[in-house]
Amino acid sequence: MARRSHFALAPSDTLDDQRGEPMTPRALTKQEFGRRLQRLLDERGWRQSDLMRRTEETDPEKRGLKRDAISTYINGRSFPTPASLNLLALAFGLSKEELLPNATLNAMNDEHPALELRAAAGHPGKAWVRVNRLMSFETATQIVQLINEEDKRDFEGR
Repeated sequence: MARRSHFALAPSDTLDDQRGEPMTPRALTKQEFGRRLQRLLDERGWRQSDLMRRTEETDPEKRGLKRDAISTYINGRSFPTPASLNLLALAFGLSKEELLPNATLNAMNDEHPALELRAAAGHPGKAWVRVNRLMSFETATQIVQLINEEDKRDFEGR
C-alpha cells in the first residue's frame, strides 16, 4: 500500500488559482510531482518531446532526458534522480527546490535511514551510530568534534 506524504504550508506559500492547491508544499508525493510536471508542460504549451529537447539543450553532455523517463515522472511512478531533477529545473527555468521541494529529503531517505543507533556487539558501553540528514554546518562540526574527542580518549586509554 502506498504511503501518502503530508505537507505543511508556510505563510509565504501561494495557491494555484485554478484548483486552490498549494504550489509550494513542503513535500510532494510522486503523483503530486507528476501533476506538477504536467501542469508546467501545459502552461508552456509543451509536449513531453519538447521537454526532452529542452533538457538536451541544458545538459552539458547533450544527452538530456529520454521521453520514457519524463513519462515515468509525469505518471507518478518515480522521482527523478538529482541529475535528472537538475535538468528538469533548468529546462523549466526553476530551482530544483521550487520544482521538487523535498528533493534532498527523498535522496537521503532512498539511501539510508536518517538516524540509526545500534549496540556494538562485544563492546560493552559502545554503539554504532549512523546519521544521514541535512543539518547546519555548525551542528555537523560539533558532531565531528565529539567523535574526535572520543577517538582521542580511546587512543590515550590504550
